[in-house]
Amino acid sequence: MFPTGRQQVKEAIDNPTKIFTDPMEVVKADGLSRKDKLKILESWEQEARLLQIATGENMSGGEPSRIEDVRKAIDSLVGNQS
Repeated sequence: MFPTGRQQVKEAIDNPTKIFTDPMEVVKADGLSRKDKLKILESWEQEARLLQIATGENMSGGEPSRIEDVRKAIDSLVGNQS
C-alpha cells in the first residue's frame, strides 16, 4: 500500500525502503504528488550514497546499494515533467 496521508508521506521520505521495495514503485505511485515522489527518491538516493560509503569502508551490513535504480527513477520522473 502506498502512502497517501501527510504522516505516511513523511514516513516514506524518512525511510523509503520501509514503504517501497523498488524506486520505480515511487514513480508509479498514483496517490503521491510529483514533489513528494522527488522528496522520497532524493531521500532514498542519500541513503544509497551513505551505504556506498559504508561499503567502501567495509562497514555495510551486506545489502547492495540501489543508487543506479534510484537515479533511473529520478531521471524518469524529471524527464516526464508535463
